[in-house]
Amino acid sequence: MTIHSVLAIGCHPDDIELGCAGALLKHRASGQRTSMLVMTAGQRSRTFTGDTRLKEQQAAASILGAELFWGGFNDTEIDPGRATIDVIEHVMELVKPDVVYVHAPEDSHQDHRAIAVATVSAARRSSRILFYQTPSTTHFEPTIFIDAEENLERKIAALHPVSSATQAPSRT
Repeated sequence: MTIHSVLAIGCHPDDIELGCAGALLKHRASGQRTSMLVMTAGQRSRTFTGDTRLKEQQAAASILGAELFWGGFNDTEIDPGRATIDVIEHVMELVKPDVVYVHAPEDSHQDHRAIAVATVSAARRSSRILFYQTPSTTHFEPTIFIDAEENLERKIAALHPVSSATQAPSRT
């Protein structure tokens, strides 16, 4: 299977970075178009302060070399129904992904479970949907592994985009 475009879908800023940033970096290094769809701004996060998480997500997407799309949903209020499926289908029409990454369906966060269900519906004609694990995943038995060791530093930078951009260069 030739891969031209990859789409990663996450509920909140940093979900994609935690779950599959290494894989996205590997796809990008192979010349594949990488896109991210983040469904909420993470408004209910303990760290949410105005547009801080939005700016962090934009910086993370830049570090990953990925195009960023926003779903426009409210944090903790995502429903797996038609409205959510429509947003995912719309972005899929724009980026035409050969591979779709999304949260593993067995998760303690209701938004993660809802997005997994909605993505399987929206991507029902796709040849490859891959689940990723985040800290709130409760059960995960992967069958495909992507070695992301070569991209670990950039993945970590994407998880801390503001501190990565403002750190003084190290002296050697």
